[in-house]
Amino acid sequence: MMAPLMIAVTQKLVERGHQVLRFNFRGTGDSGGLHDHGEGELLDVDAAIALAKERSGKLGLAGWSFGAGVALNWLIDHESTLPYVGIAPATRLLKGAPPSGARRIILGTREQVIDSDALRTYTTENGFDLVITPGDHFFHGRGKRIGDLVGEALETAARP
Repeated sequence: MMAPLMIAVTQKLVERGHQVLRFNFRGTGDSGGLHDHGEGELLDVDAAIALAKERSGKLGLAGWSFGAGVALNWLIDHESTLPYVGIAPATRLLKGAPPSGARRIILGTREQVIDSDALRTYTTENGFDLVITPGDHFFHGRGKRIGDLVGEALETAARP
């Protein structure tokens, strides 16, 4: 996963004391397999969750764009209450309402890739913490700030 945004978010999360497992979905970068439009990728999340459970007791799920949508669909399919932070997921990929739990969506003020109005409606209807912050879909130069927003949400969810 060589996207500049995800590299910066990972670095910021590690600085904040989080353990991070960052991966490419099937058929992306050097990953094997074929892209499966969000269905087979759910199995990639299964594998990542299993590996993360072996390495750490605290789990949360975060993703960006397509990955944010797949991660949220994984929560829906598994009726999971793991903390979740989605950076600009496309609502057209989502399977419905998620189970309860700590949920945050981060959306840029100049979003140009996804339907931001549909995402705002989805977050309102489903009780998400919606954070609107300066930036477009790629948050060029804002990765550390986005990492802080992800970290804050995960840390808040972890408090008793």
